[in-house]
Amino acid sequence: MKMLPYKLLLLVAVFFTPLLLFAQTGGIIKGHVHDTICNIPLVLASVSIEDKNLKAITDEEGNFVLENVPAGVHH
Repeated sequence: MKMLPYKLLLLVAVFFTPLLLFAQTGGIIKGHVHDTICNIPLVLASVSIEDKNLKAITDEEGNFVLENVPAGVHH
């Protein structure tokens, strides 16, 4: 009878582990956009992943962040 709590805990862990794996959010892509000739940051440049409709605008230092990016190859 002592094994019942352990078996119940194991059953709950096995049942909920796959659900936690699917609940993970996407990744983050961070970057910097600059002019290749003058090497100055491009301010308010648009950066996007078209097939996922994800967009970001660069800040005053040319930095951008795309959040919730699903795993895979994007163009």
